[in-house]
Formats: sequence, structure tokens, C-alpha cells
Amino acid sequence: MRRAKDFDFTNTEKTNNRNRTRLTNLIVILGFSLITILSIATIWFAGKGNRFDSSETVFNTLVPLVASWIGAVIAFYFGRDNYEAATEQVIALTRDTLDEISVENIMINSKTIVAQKIDEKDEGTTNLSSLIDLYNKIDKDRIPIFSSDMTARYVIHRSTMVEYKESQSSDPQKELMLKQMITDNPKNFGYKQERGFITVAKNIALKQAIEEMNSIKDCQDIFITDNGKENGKVLGWLTNSLINRFLTIGQ
Repeated sequence: MRRAKDFDFTNTEKTNNRNRTRLTNLIVILGFSLITILSIATIWFAGKGNRFDSSETVFNTLVPLVASWIGAVIAFYFGRDNYEAATEQVIALTRDTLDEISVENIMINSKTIVAQKIDEKDEGTTNLSSLIDLYNKIDKDRIPIFSSDMTARYVIHRSTMVEYKESQSSDPQKELMLKQMITDNPKNFGYKQERGFITVAKNIALKQAIEEMNSIKDCQDIFITDNGKENGKVLGWLTNSLINRFLTIGQ
């Protein structure tokens, strides 16, 4: 995950400002030159008897035009300054988000997590098809599995379950259980395991949590526990997609 301070905005900002200034100056100079030439030509070719009327017409035409043009240029520069100020605030917010804000501020509360409570003794009787069907119905892909005391055990994607089930399809009559999948993937889905999760305390900075999550291969989930450890009670949940939506600057 790239942080705001990893991006070099200085050179881009200077280049954009210089290009905008040059373009604006060029347009203003060319525009006023063209207006002046056309005005002189209009008055000159109007003839001696009509020059006064032509001058009045040109004056009445040019005054609102010049005023509108000046207003547009001023609005452009002031609007640009406002935009740049807003951009700087967003960048500062993103930097503060990564370095200062705690995971507690953006986590999904445990009361709203759609999880399955399955103890180790129940893995052998938990049917994969029933889990897949349930999460198909509620349109959720990640399946957090907690123990009955609300400690985190696994995070398994519904798509991963489907792939595993299809890979074992040589016997379509055989009911596949969660225990078999866990046994066949002994280093996956669990705490600090590939495609698994990490746990942190609620006051840990988002930056630190992201770094720890990224240190585990294909880890996309963070559980916030009451003691920050694997055996702690789950208080909340952070996914990589939730973090990406929260941050204003992506990976």
C-alpha cells in the first residue's frame, strides 16, 4: 500500500502551474491582438462618414467581451487555487489517515459481521455446500469463521470453497466437510497463514496494521480483538477492500 508521502507531487504541481500560466498568457495575448486588429479594420473600412458609428458599435461590443474574458481568467486562477487547496487537504488527510488514525475508527463492528460460529469439534459435520449456499443467498464472498467464544479461526472466500469443491468432484455423491478442506490446506486461512488473517488491538494505527497484513502472503483481513492477540475476542473486522475504499489514494 502506497502512502501519500510516497508520491512526489512537487514536480507535477510546478509543471502544471507553468504550463497553465503559459497557455493562459498565450491565449490572452493572441485574443486581444486579434480583437484589436479586427476592431481597427472594422473602423477603417467603414469609411469616413461611418467611422463614428462603427467606433461606437465596436466599443459597445468589445467592453462586455473584454469584461467577460477578464472574469473568466480571474475565475480560472481563483478556481485553480481553491482546487489545489482542497487537494492539499485531501493529501494531508490521507497521510494522517495512514499515520495517525486507529483501526477502531473504520472497522466493521462485530455485531454486524456475518460470521459462522464453528468450533473445531464441529468442522467434521459442517457441510461445505451449506456454507456456499448460505453465502450465495446473502451475496457475501468472505466467510469469517469464529469459535463459540468469538475468537477468530479462519477467513475463507466463498470462491475458494467452490474451487475446492469442484476439484473434489470425482465423487459427486460425497458430502464435503469443512474439516477435509482445512486438512487439505493446513497452512491456509488461519492466523498469520497464507490467505488468512492477522489480529491487532483496537488502538493500533492503520498504517501499522496494513504493514503487518501485507507481510503475510495473500492476507486480506484484519480482526481487531480485545487483547490484540489471536486468542482475543473479536471486536471488529477490516478487509483490504474496506481499507482501499477508505483511503483517498490507492495502492
